[in-house]
Amino acid sequence: MDINIHEAAKEQDIIGWTKMFNGHISTKWANMQHQHYKKMYQNPPSISHWAKNMILQFYTISHDMWTHRNEIVHEKVEESLNLRESLKLQNEITESFNAGPTKVLPIHRYMFKDTLANLFNKSVVEKKYWIATLNASRKCFQNRKNELQNM
Repeated sequence: MDINIHEAAKEQDIIGWTKMFNGHISTKWANMQHQHYKKMYQNPPSISHWAKNMILQFYTISHDMWTHRNEIVHEKVEESLNLRESLKLQNEITESFNAGPTKVLPIHRYMFKDTLANLFNKSVVEKKYWIATLNASRKCFQNRKNELQNM
């Protein structure tokens, strides 16, 4: 390894990575980059231009990594939450389905024509709707029954 690169790396280590993200680049790195630019270009770009672009690349890479991480983490969390909720709803559907259509309003008895397997394949929102509809229907059925008994 070139001795200058080793010294530049040590100097950057002393500066630290957090300060590097704030734009503090080792002068040895900057001088080495400037020498490299002189070999490549007749009118080399300024070192400050190089440093700004390097910092922008660090930000871009770190932001992309963070975004990628969030997509993985939050998608898995969302997926597991939906799975957990779906399984809970399946238990409620099974109980409601097994209670049968006799204590629901006549207009909701058609909801028992579907199979449990088809009900389990519905989305979380559709499962919640199915359960809420039957719960409301059972409550209305019971209220009507109570009204008739009180007459």
